[in-house]
Amino acid sequence: MATDPEGASGNGGATASGSGTASGGSERVRARLRASRRPPPPSSPRPAKKRPFAIGRFVARIFSVFFAFVGLLPLVLGVAIRTPWVKRTIAAKILALAAAQGVVADFGVEPELIPLGVTLTDVRVASNDGGADAVRAERIRVRPRFFALLAGKVVLADVELVAPRVRAVVSGRRIVNLGIEIPPSKESTDDGPIHVPLETLSISDGTFDVAVDDGATTGAIGLDLAGKLSEVDADVVITDGRAGATFDVALRVGSGTVTRRHGARDAPIADDDALCTLDARVRVAPGLLADGTPTSFPRVDVRRFLFAGVFDDERKAGSFPSCTVAADDPHTVRIELGHVAIEPPPAGEKIPRAEGHITAKIPLLPVQRIPGAPDVAGDISIDADVRVGDRSAPGARKNQLPEVDGRLTAKNIRVDKFSFAHEVESRFTVRDDVITSPETTVTIAGHPHQRPRRTACRRDSAGDRPPRDRRPLQ
Repeated sequence: MATDPEGASGNGGATASGSGTASGGSERVRARLRASRRPPPPSSPRPAKKRPFAIGRFVARIFSVFFAFVGLLPLVLGVAIRTPWVKRTIAAKILALAAAQGVVADFGVEPELIPLGVTLTDVRVASNDGGADAVRAERIRVRPRFFALLAGKVVLADVELVAPRVRAVVSGRRIVNLGIEIPPSKESTDDGPIHVPLETLSISDGTFDVAVDDGATTGAIGLDLAGKLSEVDADVVITDGRAGATFDVALRVGSGTVTRRHGARDAPIADDDALCTLDARVRVAPGLLADGTPTSFPRVDVRRFLFAGVFDDERKAGSFPSCTVAADDPHTVRIELGHVAIEPPPAGEKIPRAEGHITAKIPLLPVQRIPGAPDVAGDISIDADVRVGDRSAPGARKNQLPEVDGRLTAKNIRVDKFSFAHEVESRFTVRDDVITSPETTVTIAGHPHQRPRRTACRRDSAGDRPPRDRRPLQ
Protein backbone atom coordinates (compact mmCIF):
# COMPACT_ATOMS: atom_id res chain seq x y z
CA MET A 1 0.00 0.00 0.00
CA ALA A 2 1.49 3.31 -0.99
CA THR A 3 2.14 6.00 1.64
CA ASP A 4 1.38 9.67 1.04
CA PRO A 5 4.36 11.64 2.18
CA GLU A 6 2.34 14.86 2.60
CA GLY A 7 -0.24 13.18 4.69
CA ALA A 8 2.44 11.79 6.86
CA SER A 9 4.10 15.05 7.19
CA GLY A 10 0.76 16.69 7.82
CA ASN A 11 -0.10 14.39 10.73
CA GLY A 12 3.25 14.77 12.21
CA GLY A 13 2.95 18.54 12.04
CA ALA A 14 -0.37 18.34 13.74
CA THR A 15 1.09 16.31 16.63
CA ALA A 16 3.97 18.63 17.11
CA SER A 17 1.67 21.64 17.24
CA GLY A 18 -0.58 20.04 19.90
CA SER A 19 2.29 19.25 22.24
CA GLY A 20 3.58 22.77 21.92
CA THR A 21 0.20 24.19 22.87
CA ALA A 22 0.02 22.00 26.00
CA SER A 23 3.46 22.98 27.21
CA GLY A 24 2.68 26.67 26.66
CA GLY A 25 -0.49 26.40 28.77
CA SER A 26 1.43 24.82 31.63
CA GLU A 27 3.94 27.62 31.59
CA ARG A 28 1.19 30.19 31.81
CA VAL A 29 -0.40 28.39 34.82
CA ARG A 30 2.93 28.21 36.60
CA ALA A 31 3.53 31.90 35.88
CA ARG A 32 0.14 32.81 37.35
CA LEU A 33 0.88 30.73 40.47
CA ARG A 34 4.25 32.42 40.94
CA ALA A 35 2.64 35.80 40.45
CA SER A 36 -0.02 35.02 43.11
CA ARG A 37 2.69 34.10 45.62
CA ARG A 38 4.61 37.32 45.21
CA PRO A 39 3.97 40.13 47.72
CA PRO A 40 1.90 42.94 46.34
CA PRO A 41 3.84 45.96 45.26
CA PRO A 42 3.86 48.75 47.87
CA SER A 43 1.05 51.21 47.41
CA SER A 44 1.91 54.78 46.98
CA PRO A 45 1.30 56.97 50.22
CA ARG A 46 -1.84 58.99 50.22
CA PRO A 47 -1.63 62.62 51.28
CA ALA A 48 -2.97 63.17 54.95
CA LYS A 49 -6.18 65.10 55.19
CA LYS A 50 -6.27 68.03 57.71
CA ARG A 51 -9.07 67.60 60.30
CA PRO A 52 -11.29 70.61 60.93
CA PHE A 53 -11.20 72.27 64.43
CA ALA A 54 -13.88 70.68 66.71
CA ILE A 55 -15.06 73.23 69.32
CA GLY A 56 -17.15 70.65 71.19
CA ARG A 57 -14.20 68.32 71.68
CA PHE A 58 -12.04 71.20 72.90
CA VAL A 59 -14.66 72.32 75.45
CA ALA A 60 -15.07 68.73 76.66
CA ARG A 61 -11.34 68.46 77.28
CA ILE A 62 -11.30 71.76 79.18
CA PHE A 63 -14.14 70.62 81.42
CA SER A 64 -12.49 67.25 81.98
CA VAL A 65 -9.32 68.92 83.18
CA PHE A 66 -11.31 71.36 85.36
CA PHE A 67 -13.36 68.66 87.09
CA ALA A 68 -10.29 66.53 87.56
CA PHE A 69 -8.65 69.48 89.32
CA VAL A 70 -11.77 70.08 91.43
CA GLY A 71 -11.90 66.45 92.44
CA LEU A 72 -8.23 66.43 93.32
CA LEU A 73 -8.30 69.73 95.21
CA PRO A 74 -10.06 68.46 98.40
CA LEU A 75 -7.62 65.59 98.62
CA VAL A 76 -4.64 67.92 98.27
CA LEU A 77 -6.07 70.46 100.73
CA GLY A 78 -7.03 67.70 103.16
CA VAL A 79 -3.43 66.52 103.24
CA ALA A 80 -2.01 70.03 103.33
CA ILE A 81 -4.26 71.24 106.17
CA ARG A 82 -2.97 68.48 108.43
CA THR A 83 0.65 69.37 107.99
CA PRO A 84 2.61 70.39 111.11
CA TRP A 85 3.06 73.91 109.78
CA VAL A 86 -0.70 74.51 109.56
CA LYS A 87 -1.26 73.05 113.03
CA ARG A 88 1.46 75.26 114.53
CA THR A 89 -0.01 78.34 112.85
CA ILE A 90 -3.52 77.69 114.20
CA ALA A 91 -2.20 76.92 117.68
CA ALA A 92 -0.10 80.11 117.69
CA LYS A 93 -3.15 82.24 116.84
CA ILE A 94 -5.24 80.71 119.64
CA LEU A 95 -2.42 80.96 122.18
CA ALA A 96 -1.94 84.62 121.29
CA LEU A 97 -5.60 85.33 122.03
CA ALA A 98 -5.33 83.48 125.36
CA ALA A 99 -2.11 85.25 126.31
CA ALA A 100 -3.78 88.62 125.74
CA GLN A 101 -6.09 87.73 128.64
CA GLY A 102 -3.26 86.38 130.79
CA VAL A 103 -4.36 82.76 130.33
CA VAL A 104 -1.90 79.89 129.97
CA ALA A 105 -3.30 77.06 127.85
CA ASP A 106 -2.09 73.80 126.36
CA PHE A 107 -3.86 71.72 123.71
CA GLY A 108 -3.50 69.78 120.50
CA VAL A 109 -4.89 70.95 117.15
CA GLU A 110 -6.66 68.81 114.57
CA PRO A 111 -7.85 70.88 111.56
CA GLU A 112 -10.68 69.53 109.43
CA LEU A 113 -11.55 70.40 105.85
CA ILE A 114 -14.90 68.68 105.25
CA PRO A 115 -16.74 70.01 107.12
CA LEU A 116 -14.50 72.99 107.79
CA GLY A 117 -13.56 73.17 111.44
CA VAL A 118 -10.93 72.92 114.15
CA THR A 119 -10.81 70.39 116.97
CA LEU A 120 -8.79 71.08 120.12
CA THR A 121 -7.80 67.91 121.96
CA ASP A 122 -6.62 67.45 125.55
CA VAL A 123 -7.37 71.08 126.42
CA ARG A 124 -5.85 72.38 129.65
CA VAL A 125 -6.06 75.91 131.06
CA ALA A 126 -3.93 76.34 134.17
CA SER A 127 -5.03 78.19 137.30
CA ASN A 128 -2.85 80.76 138.97
CA ASP A 129 -4.16 80.23 142.51
CA GLY A 130 -2.37 76.94 143.10
CA GLY A 131 -5.53 74.88 142.76
CA ALA A 132 -6.80 72.53 140.09
CA ASP A 133 -6.88 73.54 136.44
CA ALA A 134 -9.44 76.15 135.48
CA VAL A 135 -10.52 74.25 132.37
CA ARG A 136 -9.89 70.74 131.18
CA ALA A 137 -11.66 69.14 128.25
CA GLU A 138 -11.24 65.97 126.28
CA ARG A 139 -12.25 67.68 123.06
CA ILE A 140 -13.53 71.06 121.91
CA ARG A 141 -14.76 71.23 118.33
CA VAL A 142 -15.61 74.47 116.53
CA ARG A 143 -17.11 74.54 113.04
CA PRO A 144 -17.70 77.91 111.34
CA ARG A 145 -19.94 78.66 108.38
CA PHE A 146 -17.81 78.58 105.21
CA PHE A 147 -19.80 81.06 103.12
CA ALA A 148 -20.08 83.43 106.08
CA LEU A 149 -16.28 83.48 106.27
CA LEU A 150 -16.13 84.34 102.58
CA ALA A 151 -18.43 87.27 103.30
CA GLY A 152 -16.15 88.47 106.12
CA LYS A 153 -18.46 87.34 108.98
CA VAL A 154 -17.79 84.84 111.76
CA VAL A 155 -20.81 82.58 112.27
CA LEU A 156 -20.21 79.41 114.25
CA ALA A 157 -22.34 76.54 113.03
CA ASP A 158 -21.42 74.08 115.80
CA VAL A 159 -19.55 74.26 119.09
CA GLU A 160 -19.11 70.92 120.86
CA LEU A 161 -17.53 70.37 124.27
CA VAL A 162 -16.79 66.80 125.31
CA ALA A 163 -16.12 66.09 129.00
CA PRO A 164 -15.33 69.68 130.06
CA ARG A 165 -14.18 70.28 133.63
CA VAL A 166 -14.58 73.93 134.61
CA ARG A 167 -13.45 75.42 137.91
CA ALA A 168 -13.99 79.10 138.72
CA VAL A 169 -13.29 81.07 141.90
CA VAL A 170 -15.07 84.42 141.86
CA SER A 171 -14.36 87.13 144.42
CA GLY A 172 -16.04 90.46 143.90
CA ARG A 173 -15.64 91.27 140.21
CA ARG A 174 -12.60 89.09 139.65
CA ILE A 175 -12.09 85.49 138.57
CA VAL A 176 -9.30 84.69 141.00
CA ASN A 177 -7.97 81.47 139.51
CA LEU A 178 -7.58 83.09 136.09
CA GLY A 179 -6.73 86.64 137.09
CA ILE A 180 -9.46 88.10 134.89
CA GLU A 181 -11.46 91.17 135.84
CA ILE A 182 -15.16 90.98 135.09
CA PRO A 183 -16.12 94.22 133.33
CA PRO A 184 -19.11 96.07 134.75
CA SER A 185 -22.34 95.59 132.90
CA LYS A 186 -23.45 98.52 130.82
CA GLU A 187 -27.06 99.53 130.55
CA SER A 188 -28.04 99.15 126.95
CA THR A 189 -30.45 101.59 125.42
CA ASP A 190 -30.88 99.42 122.35
CA ASP A 191 -34.17 97.53 122.59
CA GLY A 192 -33.69 95.91 119.20
CA PRO A 193 -33.66 92.18 118.57
CA ILE A 194 -30.84 89.98 119.86
CA HIS A 195 -28.74 88.20 117.23
CA VAL A 196 -26.24 85.48 118.17
CA PRO A 197 -23.51 84.27 115.74
CA LEU A 198 -23.97 80.66 116.86
CA GLU A 199 -26.29 77.90 115.72
CA THR A 200 -25.73 74.93 118.03
CA LEU A 201 -23.94 74.38 121.35
CA SER A 202 -23.47 70.89 122.74
CA ILE A 203 -22.01 69.88 126.12
CA SER A 204 -21.67 66.25 127.13
CA ASP A 205 -20.55 64.82 130.48
CA GLY A 206 -19.56 68.20 131.87
CA THR A 207 -18.56 69.19 135.40
CA PHE A 208 -18.79 72.77 136.65
CA ASP A 209 -17.33 73.83 139.99
CA VAL A 210 -17.96 77.47 140.98
CA ALA A 211 -17.11 79.22 144.26
CA VAL A 212 -18.30 82.77 145.01
CA ASP A 213 -17.43 84.94 148.01
CA ASP A 214 -17.59 88.61 148.88
CA GLY A 215 -13.82 88.98 149.16
CA ALA A 216 -13.91 90.18 152.78
CA THR A 217 -11.54 88.69 155.35
CA THR A 218 -13.03 89.98 158.63
CA GLY A 219 -16.44 90.36 160.19
CA ALA A 220 -19.51 88.37 159.30
CA ILE A 221 -19.62 86.24 156.18
CA GLY A 222 -21.51 87.85 153.38
CA LEU A 223 -21.98 86.00 150.12
CA ASP A 224 -20.13 82.69 150.28
CA LEU A 225 -21.43 79.98 147.97
CA ALA A 226 -19.87 76.93 146.40
CA GLY A 227 -21.69 74.84 143.84
CA LYS A 228 -20.75 71.82 141.79
CA LEU A 229 -22.75 70.26 138.96
CA SER A 230 -21.80 66.86 137.59
CA GLU A 231 -22.92 64.82 134.59
CA VAL A 232 -24.12 67.89 132.75
CA ASP A 233 -25.55 67.35 129.26
CA ALA A 234 -26.85 70.36 127.36
CA ASP A 235 -27.97 71.05 123.81
CA VAL A 236 -28.77 74.55 122.65
CA VAL A 237 -30.18 75.19 119.17
CA ILE A 238 -30.27 78.84 118.12
CA THR A 239 -32.46 79.99 115.24
CA ASP A 240 -31.69 83.54 114.21
CA GLY A 241 -34.42 85.45 112.42
CA ARG A 242 -35.43 88.98 111.67
CA ALA A 243 -37.26 89.33 114.98
CA GLY A 244 -34.25 88.00 116.91
CA ALA A 245 -32.72 84.76 118.10
CA THR A 246 -34.78 81.83 119.38
CA PHE A 247 -33.18 79.44 121.86
CA ASP A 248 -34.23 75.80 122.27
CA VAL A 249 -32.50 74.45 125.37
CA ALA A 250 -32.37 70.87 126.59
CA LEU A 251 -30.53 70.51 129.91
CA ARG A 252 -29.91 67.55 132.18
CA VAL A 253 -27.85 67.49 135.38
CA GLY A 254 -27.17 64.14 137.01
CA SER A 255 -26.09 65.38 140.45
CA GLY A 256 -24.77 68.41 142.26
CA THR A 257 -24.04 70.07 145.57
CA VAL A 258 -24.53 73.57 146.96
CA THR A 259 -22.70 74.85 150.06
CA ARG A 260 -23.49 78.16 151.76
CA ARG A 261 -21.31 79.46 154.58
CA HIS A 262 -22.66 82.16 156.88
CA GLY A 263 -22.21 83.49 160.38
CA ALA A 264 -18.92 84.63 161.88
CA ARG A 265 -15.76 83.90 159.95
CA ASP A 266 -14.02 82.37 162.93
CA ALA A 267 -16.95 79.98 163.54
CA PRO A 268 -18.86 79.64 160.27
CA ILE A 269 -22.05 77.68 159.77
CA ALA A 270 -22.27 75.53 156.65
CA ASP A 271 -25.45 74.46 154.89
CA ASP A 272 -24.70 71.58 152.52
CA ASP A 273 -27.57 70.78 150.16
CA ALA A 274 -27.72 68.11 147.47
CA LEU A 275 -29.12 68.43 143.98
CA CYS A 276 -30.39 65.04 142.88
CA THR A 277 -31.66 65.73 139.37
CA LEU A 278 -32.42 68.58 137.01
CA ASP A 279 -34.15 68.02 133.68
CA ALA A 280 -35.44 70.91 131.61
CA ARG A 281 -36.66 71.59 128.08
CA VAL A 282 -37.20 75.31 127.49
CA ARG A 283 -37.77 77.53 124.45
CA VAL A 284 -37.05 81.26 124.61
CA ALA A 285 -38.32 83.27 121.64
CA PRO A 286 -38.55 86.99 120.86
CA GLY A 287 -41.53 88.61 122.51
CA LEU A 288 -44.38 89.99 120.45
CA LEU A 289 -47.48 91.82 121.59
CA ALA A 290 -50.97 90.91 120.43
CA ASP A 291 -50.72 93.34 117.50
CA GLY A 292 -47.35 91.93 116.41
CA THR A 293 -45.25 94.74 117.91
CA PRO A 294 -41.87 93.45 119.17
CA THR A 295 -41.05 93.89 122.84
CA SER A 296 -37.95 93.41 124.98
CA PHE A 297 -39.69 90.82 127.18
CA PRO A 298 -39.23 87.34 125.63
CA ARG A 299 -41.75 84.56 125.30
CA VAL A 300 -40.80 81.49 127.34
CA ASP A 301 -42.27 78.03 126.83
CA VAL A 302 -41.34 75.47 129.49
CA ARG A 303 -42.18 72.13 127.97
CA ARG A 304 -40.64 70.18 130.83
CA PHE A 305 -38.92 71.13 134.08
CA LEU A 306 -38.02 68.79 136.92
CA PHE A 307 -35.91 69.68 139.93
CA ALA A 308 -35.28 67.42 142.91
CA GLY A 309 -32.97 67.93 145.88
CA VAL A 310 -32.43 67.38 149.57
CA PHE A 311 -31.87 70.09 152.20
CA ASP A 312 -29.30 69.71 154.97
CA ASP A 313 -30.19 70.30 158.62
CA GLU A 314 -26.95 69.40 160.40
CA ARG A 315 -25.39 72.83 159.75
CA LYS A 316 -21.80 71.64 159.69
CA ALA A 317 -19.27 71.37 156.87
CA GLY A 318 -19.26 68.21 154.77
CA SER A 319 -22.68 66.94 155.89
CA PHE A 320 -24.17 66.47 152.43
CA PRO A 321 -27.46 64.53 152.52
CA SER A 322 -28.07 61.49 150.34
CA CYS A 323 -30.45 61.44 147.39
CA THR A 324 -31.59 57.93 148.31
CA VAL A 325 -34.02 59.19 150.96
CA ALA A 326 -37.73 58.56 150.53
CA ALA A 327 -39.76 60.91 148.37
CA ASP A 328 -41.93 61.97 151.35
CA ASP A 329 -38.94 62.77 153.57
CA PRO A 330 -39.35 66.23 155.16
CA HIS A 331 -35.92 67.26 153.79
CA THR A 332 -36.70 66.66 150.13
CA VAL A 333 -37.76 69.32 147.65
CA ARG A 334 -39.33 68.65 144.26
CA ILE A 335 -40.61 71.10 141.68
CA GLU A 336 -42.15 70.01 138.38
CA LEU A 337 -43.56 72.28 135.69
CA GLY A 338 -45.41 71.22 132.59
CA HIS A 339 -46.69 73.13 129.55
CA VAL A 340 -45.90 76.51 131.07
CA ALA A 341 -46.17 79.49 128.72
CA ILE A 342 -44.97 82.96 129.76
CA GLU A 343 -46.00 85.80 127.47
CA PRO A 344 -44.91 89.44 127.46
CA PRO A 345 -47.16 91.76 129.46
CA PRO A 346 -49.66 93.76 127.43
CA ALA A 347 -48.98 97.41 126.70
CA GLY A 348 -49.24 99.48 129.87
CA GLU A 349 -48.81 96.53 132.25
CA LYS A 350 -45.77 95.20 134.08
CA ILE A 351 -46.77 91.68 135.09
CA PRO A 352 -46.32 89.08 132.34
CA ARG A 353 -49.01 86.57 131.55
CA ALA A 354 -48.30 82.95 132.39
CA GLU A 355 -50.20 79.72 132.60
CA GLY A 356 -49.34 76.09 133.14
CA HIS A 357 -49.31 73.21 135.59
CA ILE A 358 -47.15 73.07 138.71
CA THR A 359 -46.45 70.21 141.08
CA ALA A 360 -44.24 71.05 144.02
CA LYS A 361 -43.20 69.79 147.45
CA ILE A 362 -41.46 72.47 149.51
CA PRO A 363 -40.07 71.74 152.99
CA LEU A 364 -40.20 74.47 155.66
CA LEU A 365 -36.72 73.58 156.88
CA PRO A 366 -34.91 76.39 154.97
CA VAL A 367 -36.97 78.96 156.89
CA GLN A 368 -34.74 78.28 159.89
CA ARG A 369 -31.78 79.74 157.96
CA ILE A 370 -33.36 83.21 158.04
CA PRO A 371 -31.93 85.20 160.97
CA GLY A 372 -34.55 85.49 163.72
CA ALA A 373 -36.88 82.89 162.20
CA PRO A 374 -38.57 80.39 164.55
CA ASP A 375 -37.88 76.69 164.60
CA VAL A 376 -40.23 75.20 162.01
CA ALA A 377 -40.77 71.77 160.47
CA GLY A 378 -43.02 70.09 157.93
CA ASP A 379 -43.62 70.51 154.23
CA ILE A 380 -46.23 71.93 151.87
CA SER A 381 -47.25 70.35 148.56
CA ILE A 382 -49.29 71.81 145.73
CA ASP A 383 -50.66 70.35 142.54
CA ALA A 384 -52.54 72.96 140.53
CA ASP A 385 -53.19 74.71 137.25
CA VAL A 386 -52.17 78.35 137.48
CA ARG A 387 -52.88 81.41 135.34
CA VAL A 388 -51.08 84.66 136.11
CA GLY A 389 -52.01 88.00 134.60
CA ASP A 390 -55.25 89.89 134.50
CA ARG A 391 -57.52 88.82 131.63
CA SER A 392 -60.63 90.77 132.58
CA ALA A 393 -62.55 92.79 130.05
CA PRO A 394 -61.47 96.39 129.40
CA GLY A 395 -62.96 98.71 131.99
CA ALA A 396 -63.72 95.90 134.44
CA ARG A 397 -62.14 95.49 137.86
CA LYS A 398 -58.56 94.24 137.65
CA ASN A 399 -57.86 90.98 139.44
CA GLN A 400 -54.88 90.98 141.78
CA LEU A 401 -54.63 87.27 142.51
CA PRO A 402 -53.76 84.59 139.95
CA GLU A 403 -56.34 82.04 138.92
CA VAL A 404 -55.62 78.69 140.56
CA ASP A 405 -57.40 75.35 140.54
CA GLY A 406 -55.77 72.52 142.45
CA ARG A 407 -54.97 70.79 145.71
CA LEU A 408 -52.89 71.96 148.68
CA THR A 409 -51.43 69.59 151.26
CA ALA A 410 -49.54 70.42 154.47
CA LYS A 411 -47.89 67.68 156.52
CA ASN A 412 -46.48 67.73 160.06
CA ILE A 413 -46.51 71.51 160.35
CA ARG A 414 -44.77 72.70 163.50
CA VAL A 415 -43.72 76.17 164.67
CA ASP A 416 -41.50 76.07 167.75
CA LYS A 417 -43.45 73.86 170.18
CA PHE A 418 -46.82 74.14 168.47
CA SER A 419 -47.97 71.36 166.14
CA PHE A 420 -51.09 72.01 164.10
CA ALA A 421 -52.05 68.68 162.51
CA HIS A 422 -50.59 65.58 161.04
CA GLU A 423 -51.96 66.47 157.60
CA VAL A 424 -54.19 69.11 156.10
CA GLU A 425 -55.48 68.59 152.57
CA SER A 426 -57.68 71.08 150.75
CA ARG A 427 -59.10 71.40 147.27
CA PHE A 428 -59.32 75.06 146.36
CA THR A 429 -59.84 77.49 143.51
CA VAL A 430 -59.07 81.14 143.02
CA ARG A 431 -61.36 83.07 140.69
CA ASP A 432 -61.86 86.84 140.51
CA ASP A 433 -59.81 87.35 143.70
CA VAL A 434 -62.06 84.88 145.56
CA ILE A 435 -60.45 81.83 147.21
CA THR A 436 -62.89 78.94 147.45
CA SER A 437 -62.30 75.61 149.19
CA PRO A 438 -65.10 73.11 148.55
CA GLU A 439 -63.46 70.37 150.66
CA THR A 440 -60.83 70.38 153.40
CA THR A 441 -59.61 67.33 155.31
CA VAL A 442 -57.68 67.65 158.59
CA THR A 443 -55.98 64.55 159.98
CA ILE A 444 -55.29 64.69 163.73
CA ALA A 445 -53.71 61.73 165.49
CA GLY A 446 -54.35 59.56 162.44
CA HIS A 447 -58.09 60.34 162.26
CA PRO A 448 -59.26 62.44 159.29
CA HIS A 449 -61.91 65.08 159.81
CA GLN A 450 -63.68 66.52 156.79
CA ARG A 451 -65.22 69.94 156.78
CA PRO A 452 -68.09 70.01 154.25
CA ARG A 453 -68.20 73.73 154.03
CA ARG A 454 -67.06 76.20 151.44
CA THR A 455 -64.86 79.03 152.61
CA ALA A 456 -64.49 81.98 150.33
CA CYS A 457 -62.06 84.80 150.92
CA ARG A 458 -62.10 87.89 148.73
CA ARG A 459 -59.12 90.23 148.68
CA ASP A 460 -60.10 93.88 148.80
CA SER A 461 -57.64 96.07 146.95
CA ALA A 462 -58.68 99.10 149.03
CA GLY A 463 -57.69 97.58 152.41
CA ASP A 464 -54.88 95.56 153.86
CA ARG A 465 -57.02 92.93 155.59
CA PRO A 466 -59.42 91.08 153.28
CA PRO A 467 -63.00 90.64 154.46
CA ARG A 468 -64.11 87.05 154.87
CA ASP A 469 -67.34 85.56 153.60
CA ARG A 470 -68.21 82.11 154.92
CA ARG A 471 -71.18 80.37 153.40
CA PRO A 472 -72.34 76.73 153.47
CA LEU A 473 -72.29 74.67 150.32
CA GLN A 474 -75.26 75.25 148.06
